[in-house]
Amino acid sequence: MIPNFYRGLKLSDKITVVDVKSKSSDFAILKLDRKRTGLFLDNNVYNSLSKYKVSEEFLQVCFTEYKNGFYCVGKPDYNIFSAKNGPFAETREEVFNFCSAYKKFLDKYKNASVSDIVYVEEYDILLPIESQGGNGLSPNGVMGAWLTEGLPVDAADFDKICLLNQWLSPESIEEAIVSAGLNVQKNKKQANTKVKEDEPEKQKIDYRSIGKFELPGREQLSQYFNDQIIDFIRNMDKYEKMGIHSVPATLLYGKPGCGKTYAVEKLAEFLGLPCFEINSNSVASPYVHDTSKKISEMFAKAIEAAPSVLIIDEMEAYLSTRETFGSGTHHIEEVDEFLRNIPKALDAKVILFGMTNMIDLIDPAILRKGRFDSVMEVGMPSKQEVISVLKNGIENIPVEGDIDFDQIAEKLLERPMSDVGYVIRQAARLAVKGNSDKVKQKHLLEAVNSLGKIEKEPEHRRIGFK
Repeated sequence: MIPNFYRGLKLSDKITVVDVKSKSSDFAILKLDRKRTGLFLDNNVYNSLSKYKVSEEFLQVCFTEYKNGFYCVGKPDYNIFSAKNGPFAETREEVFNFCSAYKKFLDKYKNASVSDIVYVEEYDILLPIESQGGNGLSPNGVMGAWLTEGLPVDAADFDKICLLNQWLSPESIEEAIVSAGLNVQKNKKQANTKVKEDEPEKQKIDYRSIGKFELPGREQLSQYFNDQIIDFIRNMDKYEKMGIHSVPATLLYGKPGCGKTYAVEKLAEFLGLPCFEINSNSVASPYVHDTSKKISEMFAKAIEAAPSVLIIDEMEAYLSTRETFGSGTHHIEEVDEFLRNIPKALDAKVILFGMTNMIDLIDPAILRKGRFDSVMEVGMPSKQEVISVLKNGIENIPVEGDIDFDQIAEKLLERPMSDVGYVIRQAARLAVKGNSDKVKQKHLLEAVNSLGKIEKEPEHRRIGFK
């Protein structure tokens, strides 16, 4: 039995419990003072570790006896994770460190029956928690739980893993599963339009016969895409005879979650073009010149795959006015890198889109004609568009009965498009947790209700005398 750990409990004169991160019948992961993390193991679990050849030095030196078990304390800023009970990884590096350690464990103990796996980051040590009564997790079960924050999902169900884990790309999820020594089984229908770099040969598409693009609820945006982009692609020869050799670059701006990226991804999917994305996560670096190098590399990939689509997301993060940063040479260098590459990309038939929530911060040199010819505001999604996204999102998910999309869409109005995607993923999670093979109306409604109330921006107040 795990002791009652509570805030303020002193394990020793120098160690105080701040909170319990996760707890099971066999162990507890504790948040301690001074940014430390602790692990408590029940006596039976602690004693079972010796048969898995866990370092005796680690067990004897790092663990201290406490009540009916033993605890250890990590150094500040080092984490301890549990595959099934959490806490779970927050970075790609943490995901892959666990996977690497788990592969080493499987190489030695393929038939081990475990109920959970605890990973101690500081020592790169994996601690198996033996299952009682033979109800252990398979290797695919362990990895499925690790990648979906504890859900009972088999890692062999790659599509479901990708649905439930939206912060890692499908490529990273595949790489993680393989790095853990497991096999990946993909649905043949699955296609990721964002990255198609590994395609051996581009499919030849007769763009002259391409139809009309429609984005429900976005008539103005749909018309722009048809008039300025699709018409150029359909009649490229005619445009080039008139001296027009590229699609105009477009800047879309609007509130976070209004559906800017979603609209462009749907366009890329409609055209069957590879879609690349530059964002702060993909190019940001603390090292001087490194960000500029990554920007150049991403442009090069889009140009090599042309015709293609390139999204420059969160433009305000690295394309804000150079005057704002004074003499920050690294920032000026990043803006200049974009200025050099945008014309090259357009000449190579790359369809270029910029995205921002703060258009006022963008450097004027980026916004001038010849770089971004068109600037369009994108409002919050309409009811029609929300319904369309909901229907599209659950297309490949088993659903029970008739879903009342109108009822759900009504509750999602005035919310960012990202909330719509969350509701679909959360409904799938709730179905799995409830041992249901299908998503039901009640799961979707429960997911919507978990969003809470919309925080409205405060009204402007006039300060002064009446």
